[in-house]
Amino acid sequence: MFRKPLHYEKLKFFYVQNFFFGLSGFVTPVIMVYFLLIGFDYFQNSILFAVWVGSQFLFEIPTGAIADIYGRKLSVFLSYLFCGILAILLAASSSFYILLVLVFLMGGASTLSSGAEMAWMVDHAKKNGFDKDMQKIFSNIQSYTAIGGFIAFGISTYLIYLDVTYVWYLTGIFFIILSFYTLVCGPEGFERKKEITVFSSFRKTYDISKDAISYIKSNMVLLWIFLGTLIAGINSGVGGYAIQPYLLSLGMPAYLFGLLMMFFAFAMIFTPQFSGKLLKLLKTEKNVLVFNMVLSMLLYTSFYFTGSLIVAICLFLVFGSLSGLFLPIIMTYVHRNIPSDIRATTGSVESMLGSLGVVFGLPLGGWILQTLGFGLAFVCGIMLAAVNLCFYLKINDGNKGSKQN
Repeated sequence: MFRKPLHYEKLKFFYVQNFFFGLSGFVTPVIMVYFLLIGFDYFQNSILFAVWVGSQFLFEIPTGAIADIYGRKLSVFLSYLFCGILAILLAASSSFYILLVLVFLMGGASTLSSGAEMAWMVDHAKKNGFDKDMQKIFSNIQSYTAIGGFIAFGISTYLIYLDVTYVWYLTGIFFIILSFYTLVCGPEGFERKKEITVFSSFRKTYDISKDAISYIKSNMVLLWIFLGTLIAGINSGVGGYAIQPYLLSLGMPAYLFGLLMMFFAFAMIFTPQFSGKLLKLLKTEKNVLVFNMVLSMLLYTSFYFTGSLIVAICLFLVFGSLSGLFLPIIMTYVHRNIPSDIRATTGSVESMLGSLGVVFGLPLGGWILQTLGFGLAFVCGIMLAAVNLCFYLKINDGNKGSKQN
């Protein structure tokens, strides 16, 4: 863990980039409750996030295709730069309608990197012949992000205690710094297509997007995973959305979210390193997905039955710290099933489906919390996780296990 990670010399930029990306996450501990903390109610909070994620849905495929056409580096640079500027403006705003505009723009800006960032790293690694090491690379990348996050969340704890708006200001500053690091240091063997016009770029966007969607429909592994992403998005807006407000309702001070996220980040430094052992234990990626959904159902069931702040915090810590075991396996599994020429766009399709789910889920979740209470939100979380479980059980890829293509 404390040695240089795998293929560090060739992938140094991506390790450093992800460390600074984690270090830019000062707002992460209170992202789901920030608008509650500055005076909005559950439903208004959910509408602001629905607009944010709805913007991601609208822009995912076009911006993913732009990355495939014009290059990942430019797309990621613009994403970080715009997000940094918008974060600073958001911190300075308290009007509901101004915030609606800012979060809409923030969502669109974030899509410039959502599909491109991972596709850039994967293609660069494969170009250097590291195909068989992707799961380990994903694990190391995740650990570096977590180290940065651990530092940021510690600082956030103090900032939230002073004034919660400070986390947005610092997030914005660090994203702007990260954007110029990406522009100056990021590698990319990409040749600009000088003959492309505005019309032809939109046509190319349409063609690449159509190819990506057709490929997903023909690949049953991706189809069930992506449908699961849609349902998981809905669930994050209902059951997932309820968790942090529930902790606040039990009397937890907002600044403690920084300490909780520090714990998650610390766990995330190490847990990805054990993802290979988890896959070996469960034998196939399908079993990993199924196990992940079973844990989600247990989490929501546990929250439904507890009314103790201490117990709720312990549940939050235990279940949240396990996510690092699953992500490297799932990311490797998904990208192994996607051709390089449509990788960024296909990744954007997955993000788009997740965004669509959240757009439907958040207003529903906000309304449930505002009118019916936390208990029903957690019951919905259990039911939606069960639907996801059914999708994953339908996956049949010939029991490939951990074999790399």
